[in-house]
Amino acid sequence: MMNDFMRYRRQMLLPEIGWEGQERLARGRVLVVGLGGLGCPVAQYLVAAGVGMLRLVDGDVVQEENLHRQILFGAGDIGKSKAAVACTRLRWLNPKVVIEEVDAYFDEANFEALARDVDVIVDCTDRFDARVLIDHACRLYDLPHVYGALYRWQGQCSVFGLRGGARYVDVFGPQVCSAEVPTCAETGIIGPLAGLVAAVQAGEVLRLLATGNSPLAGVLWIYDLWRHRTSQIRYDKGPTDDNISQVAKSIQTDGEGVRQLTGHRLKELLRDEGVLLLDVRRADEVPRIEGSGVLTIPLGELPHKHRFIPKDKKIVPVCRKGIRAVWAARWLAEAGYEVLGYYALESENVWSDEASMD
Repeated sequence: MMNDFMRYRRQMLLPEIGWEGQERLARGRVLVVGLGGLGCPVAQYLVAAGVGMLRLVDGDVVQEENLHRQILFGAGDIGKSKAAVACTRLRWLNPKVVIEEVDAYFDEANFEALARDVDVIVDCTDRFDARVLIDHACRLYDLPHVYGALYRWQGQCSVFGLRGGARYVDVFGPQVCSAEVPTCAETGIIGPLAGLVAAVQAGEVLRLLATGNSPLAGVLWIYDLWRHRTSQIRYDKGPTDDNISQVAKSIQTDGEGVRQLTGHRLKELLRDEGVLLLDVRRADEVPRIEGSGVLTIPLGELPHKHRFIPKDKKIVPVCRKGIRAVWAARWLAEAGYEVLGYYALESENVWSDEASMD
């Protein structure tokens, strides 16, 4: 590393890094899952900092609509493998870092082989099935999980699983489905937000490798670029429902917090024919809620089917735990609907399996 002293001198001046910390970075092995708006800058920062090995996993190809935020790619890369292009650019940036190219999605067939020999997994994917697999791999091999996520103008970051701490499924639950949560392709995303969240993720990876610690272990960091507001939510390993409720309450609509309604307040509101209960669960979830004041549109279909929601109605989204209902409330508020609040079925035993709104 003596030959690289001048390259890394500025970060080695930091007492928390120093010579020994830089040596630990040089021995570090990092798995980056996803090479999109988060994965591109994460990989760039880690390579520039001299992390010893990066394994980059993505089975997608570059598309024109990626270019405004996925800053490793250019117009000439459209149609090419993201993993291949990213590896070529990163090897040019720092030839001494070992970069492994995996042109495949992170899935049940390969996740163990990809995760078993690394020190940290960086979650840069927007696929919830992959995120749950990352959680499983981190549990299996006792690895920290550096999580990042984006939605419109808001980003989140946390470090799960550090020294036995809470993991992703402890906070968000194990059954969030990709099809139920709108993607950037459906809701939009601003490029610099991805860079901001990716910088936080990369910083936590470097801190973990150099010191073994992270202030985001047990903390969900949330940043709203539109309002330049930052907040943090502390969580622990349980109970899961409390953590989910906290996270849900942190999400805001334009200017106002999304209110969680009690069952009593909801029944009062539904006496008004102008109020519509919007069930954003899948069709196979129970208990079903039926009646003239209920409309069912799974969350993943909302961007395409919201035109079926009458504009003259006041909307109350509902789901099992509240997470999807909050996302729906925010989306609808930004789309111009009047949203009264959201309701979580598990918060109170208001309806049994046979219950209806009639």
